[in-house]
Amino acid sequence: MTEIDTIHTIRAASLLLACLDGTPAEVTKILDEAHASPAGLPGLLAAMASATVELLVGTVGEDGARKTLSMVLLDASVSQTEGAYERHRVRSGRSRGQLGSS
Repeated sequence: MTEIDTIHTIRAASLLLACLDGTPAEVTKILDEAHASPAGLPGLLAAMASATVELLVGTVGEDGARKTLSMVLLDASVSQTEGAYERHRVRSGRSRGQLGSS
């Protein structure tokens, strides 16, 4: 692991802790530091992805990690679809029961 990788790994863990602690100022500080670093935010994202995968595999194994991440993708796609449905309903001025009828 290079020095930059180590710094981003520390930032990734610090960012997750700041999110858990609910400290927006600390989150902003960490993101600003990462943005100003040589690897920038992509370096932080790579470190965070690596740490997340390592944590998932260590906790639930590789199959469990794949299932968990697949569930996250499914939840996000359902949420996105529901959001599109809601935006269409609001734009069209229809109530929920009226959306299917013309």
